[in-house]
Amino acid sequence: MKGLFKKIGKKAQTLDLVTGTIVGLVVLIFIVFAVIFGVSSLNPSGFFTRGTNNVSSDAMISLQENTTRVVSNFSQQLPVLGTILGVVLLLGALGILILVIYRFRGTAGGSGSL
Repeated sequence: MKGLFKKIGKKAQTLDLVTGTIVGLVVLIFIVFAVIFGVSSLNPSGFFTRGTNNVSSDAMISLQENTTRVVSNFSQQLPVLGTILGVVLLLGALGILILVIYRFRGTAGGSGSL
């Protein structure tokens, strides 16, 4: 275990900080592009173009309808998502419990063999 927690020098800490910052910025840029792409795909006929009030009104109505449709479809899938999440959490808890039991069994001292 001692090998996993080595002291890191200042150069390595700086490199780690810079790497984390750059990765964070790249992820942020991808998220912004994904949001812009999602908004433009909801109404590709002219969401980002200037037009009359009717075009803006139609775009807003389409955006509201599509958002409502996405939310309703997602809410129908919540029971399945909850079940999957519950099973994953249960398996994770069982795994941690087994690891703790094996760790205590190994440090019980004496014979320790079953």
